[in-house]
Order: sequence, then structure tokens, then C-alpha cells
Amino acid sequence: MANAPLALAIVAGGVLLMLDRLTKAVVASLLPTNGERRMFAGVRVRYVRHRLRARVVQGQRYSLPLLLGAAGVALGLLLGWSPLFQAPAAAAGIGMALAGAISNLWDRLRHHAFVDFLCLGSWPPFNVADAGVCLGAALALANVA
Repeated sequence: MANAPLALAIVAGGVLLMLDRLTKAVVASLLPTNGERRMFAGVRVRYVRHRLRARVVQGQRYSLPLLLGAAGVALGLLLGWSPLFQAPAAAAGIGMALAGAISNLWDRLRHHAFVDFLCLGSWPPFNVADAGVCLGAALALANVA
């Protein structure tokens, strides 16, 4: 199937996007801001909401439409015409990385804030979208055909 890598990237990205939105909503409904729960050794859930200044938000007003357009072009170029990212894992990784970036940008533009909640050991808090960007990029680069 000629469009299989593109379809896989869209599915993987969609799953990551929904998981990120869902986990942020669940954490926000269960914990107060800066509230924390210990899950098990070395893993905590801490609801951290980072507010952006109005000047920062104003400067990013047109970023989401531009990013969505750029993401569509990137998907088309990387998966449609490039022979490099045809492996299924590479395509899924690209979809995850782009979806994570879009989700984080959506929070910045829509809510004028971003939410982090996963704490592993002494690392600073992060969210599912952050993990998707890092893991997706690593997966894509590790599986370049």
C-alpha cells in the first residue's frame, strides 16, 4: 500500500494526541494546582500549570495554523516522497513527534498555559506530549530505512 506510512503516522499521532488531552484533563480534575500524588517508587503525579505572559501569547497568535500547515507538508514530504521513513516504526515515530508538538502548542495558544504532571525521580515534570516528541523522534531516527 503506497500510503501505509502516512496512514500509520496519522493513527499514531492521533492516539498520542488523544492520550495527551485525556491525561491532562484527568489530572486537572483530580488534583489541585501543584497537588501531588505518589504513584510508586520514583514516580509521582504533580499537577503543574505554567501560565504564559500576555505578550508571549500575543506573539504566538498565528503559530497554530502555521504549525498545522507545516506538519501536513512535513508528513507529505517525509512519508509520501522520501524513501527514508518508510519503515512502520519510523512513520509512527514521526506521527507521535508531530502530534506531541501540536498538542503542546495547542495548550499554549488555547489556554495560555501548559500543563506538566509526570515526575520521574529528580527530573522536572513533563507530560505525554513531551514524551511523544522525544520518543517519537528517537523511534523515527532509529528506524530510518
